[in-house]
Order: sequence, then C-alpha cells, then structure tokens
Amino acid sequence: MVPRDNKMDDDYFGTLLNSSMNMPFNLEVGDIVSGRVSQIDEEFVYVSTGFKSEGRIPREEFLTHKDQELTLKVDDEVEVMVDRMTSEEIFLSFAKVQEQRLWDEFVVKHESKEPIDAVILKMVKGGFRLDAGVHRHAFLPASHWGGPMPAASEEVEGKEIRVVIIELDRDSGNLVVSQKDLLKKELAVKEDEVFSHLTLDSIMEGKVTRLTNFGAFVDVGGVEGLVHVSEIAWTRVGHPSQVLACGDVVKVKILGTDLDKKKISLSIKQAQSDPWESVEETFHVDDIIDGTIARVVKYGMF
Repeated sequence: MVPRDNKMDDDYFGTLLNSSMNMPFNLEVGDIVSGRVSQIDEEFVYVSTGFKSEGRIPREEFLTHKDQELTLKVDDEVEVMVDRMTSEEIFLSFAKVQEQRLWDEFVVKHESKEPIDAVILKMVKGGFRLDAGVHRHAFLPASHWGGPMPAASEEVEGKEIRVVIIELDRDSGNLVVSQKDLLKKELAVKEDEVFSHLTLDSIMEGKVTRLTNFGAFVDVGGVEGLVHVSEIAWTRVGHPSQVLACGDVVKVKILGTDLDKKKISLSIKQAQSDPWESVEETFHVDDIIDGTIARVVKYGMF
C-alpha cells in the first residue's frame, strides 16, 4: 500500500475548497438573480449578487439611447442574468433580463391579441422592419400594413405604430406583426359603440367620404353610412357629384341600421324640411314666377 501523504492531500483539497468558494457553483448561465449596485464607473456598472466576486455590466445596457443620462445609483437593486462565468469572475447582463421579460409580455399579448408599440426602422422587400424592443427586429408584411403603401422608406422611418403579434417563436426570436388586424379590431369595437348609440329617425352631422354612381358614403361618428342617390336631395340628382364633394359636412337622418352586416342607411333630404309641405304658402294660383328649364320631354317641360 502506498503511504498517504497528508500534506499533499491537504493542499489538494484546500485548492478545491478555494476554487469552490471563488466560483458560485450553484449559479448557471441564464439564471436571473437580484443584485445590488456596488460601484459605477465610466464603462461598467458593478453588481453584487451575494457571492464573493462582483459581476460587471456595460453602462450602455441601462440606457435606451446614447444621450440618455444614467439614473441608476449605488445601492439600487436590479435584476440581472448570469451571462457567462469563469473560475474567478461572473459576467452579468441587465439587457437580457429586460428582453426576457419583454418576451414573457409578448407571449401573453400574442394570446390575448393585445397590441404592442413598435418603431418603423425601414421598408424592406415584402414589408417593414420594426424595432419592438427585443434584439431581433420584428417584421410587418406589406399585406398587413394598415393603409396606403408609402412611396419611400423615408416617409415612415422613425414612426411609432401599434401592432398585434400574429406569429411568435421565442427560440428563434421570430416576431411577425400586423397593423391591419389591429385597425380592423379597433374599427369593429368602434362600430359596435356607434351602432349602440344610433337611433332611428334621429338627425346627426356627418362628413362625405366617398361618391359612387348609386350614392354617397357619409362618416357618422367613425363609421360609414350610405345615402342613396334618391335620398340626396328633394330635386332630381343624376350623380352625387352634382351636389356633393368629398369632405362636405352634411346633416343626415338615420333611416335604418343592420348591426350584423354593419350597414347604415342615411338620408340627406329627409334631414331637411320637405319643400312640398310649404308649397301652398310659397306658390299661389295665377302667380307669375321665374323658373329654369330642367328637362324637356315629348309631352312637355319640367
């Protein structure tokens, strides 16, 4: 049997003990822990997590933009993630915690269809690239843009918009969003609200939004209703453009509503007094008046 060298064993186990004291063996990369800011210099924020060695984090991780002033102070508590470790030092990240918390929020909002805020970075092939606050940019397909496509990227760069998440893959960081779906949802909510306040035969003010061969569309409280060409005026109207223009503010009477089909029937002429009701006060038998020829037919003139 080889004689035991007690000194050698003591040195060996002492080295292991010192190493284990220096190395927070119960921490793993990716763990999130609470720490206290112990020191701040021009480059790093040092955070004590209760272990022998402090972790350091670049100052930039606590700033949303370069010109921002650091509001963090010594003794403030922060949540940090173990980014990597050596036998002597722990490297921490504040930004990765914020991103993980944001992904947690995205998962919930994806399921509940709640909107998120994002900033348009630029137009790309097939859509738009957005900054949603996570490391990888979100993608907004052109088919999910909520309005007329901009002619150039510069028209929308830096614009903040609200969108809903339609695809999410946390592992790959894939995030696809839609502005159109959100606008549809908001319009549906608004339509329900408007319809609940509409009363038959009531008169309200609206704005002409579109003209067609069969009538005019008028915005009443955020939803469009149709004024049929026969309901535009008490006189004969061949085409709505003869008496109306987009942007005109008009008074309309609610003739009917259909909540299921989201349709509103309106009348401009019935929001005005019927000229036939006062015709006997205006015209009398044997009066001589001036008039304008409107139509000539075989059997006479109007």
